[in-house]
Amino acid sequence: MTHHHLPPVGDQHRDARGPLPPVGAPLSVTTGDDETATIIVERAIDGHVTGTLGGGDRPAAGGATVRWFEPGEPTLEAAAVVAAGDDRTRVHLRLTAPWSDADGRRSQRFEARCPMSGHVLQTVENTLVPNLRLDLVCIDLSTNGMLAAYHGRPPQVGERIELELGTAVVRPMSVVARVTRVASFPFGRSEVGLSFVFDSSEEREHVMAVRDDLAGVPG
Repeated sequence: MTHHHLPPVGDQHRDARGPLPPVGAPLSVTTGDDETATIIVERAIDGHVTGTLGGGDRPAAGGATVRWFEPGEPTLEAAAVVAAGDDRTRVHLRLTAPWSDADGRRSQRFEARCPMSGHVLQTVENTLVPNLRLDLVCIDLSTNGMLAAYHGRPPQVGERIELELGTAVVRPMSVVARVTRVASFPFGRSEVGLSFVFDSSEEREHVMAVRDDLAGVPG
């Protein structure tokens, strides 16, 4: 199935004809079940985007949220629909809303400059050694994820990392996170976007406690 199988939706389709990501741009696609994949843009025209799967599982057909990352630029976000298809290596999207500045949601995130170590649980294409220690520095934290700085060969999108999440006040606890994006910078520095994978309400409450302590919220 191609983008021609995705019919336009009224005025939303017209609004979606704003700036489109260029060939080679990485997009993060998150579906309703919070599964995230990365696609690398092959073609973008008339509100439709076609790309190859660059990490994670192929997103299921239906509604999705797309984020467009460019190093040094604001993160853009748009609603989209994923087309069903037989090709497991390609993804067809139709944007259903104009791009908006995802950084406008920063009010839910709290800046922090603190080390948080982790180790690799699950790799993608064996790019990293299982159980490899990662010395991450948390840049900002929300109840759903974390942005971290890293020096060295970064993990890939889709890999899982077990973090020792804590502060001087909140005792560290192991929380699993999935890599949802990686932005590379000069001199071996990367910024790694992580989405928490909670196995229990206790883990979610722990992340909220860490976030509140970093934000200076009284306990």
